[in-house]
Amino acid sequence: MNGFGNSDTRNEQLRTGFQREGAAHLAEDARKQDRQKRIAYTAFGVVAVLAGVATLIVRLTQGVPPAVAWLGLCSGGIALAALGAVLALRGRPRLAVATVFVAFALVQVGDAMSR
Repeated sequence: MNGFGNSDTRNEQLRTGFQREGAAHLAEDARKQDRQKRIAYTAFGVVAVLAGVATLIVRLTQGVPPAVAWLGLCSGGIALAALGAVLALRGRPRLAVATVFVAFALVQVGDAMSR
């Protein structure tokens, strides 16, 4: 026994306190990582939207006739990329990434059809 009471009880109190602090920090770190993922995937979706819009503008300014097929595919891809960005903001990162990949593929197929 030391001057502070039973050492086993004190050790147990310290251990319990450290475990509570550790759990709180782990939960805070997980929330921070989730927020960082949402921001990164949202930025990924926004970049895909901008790339689709840039592709559409470049093709239209090159004098390519606006056919329904390639224009529809590019527009659909842009809309899906925007949906992916919204899904990332809402906390659905896997679905957001899949949606952005499909959107990118649609834009690329539309771009290939415009040539």
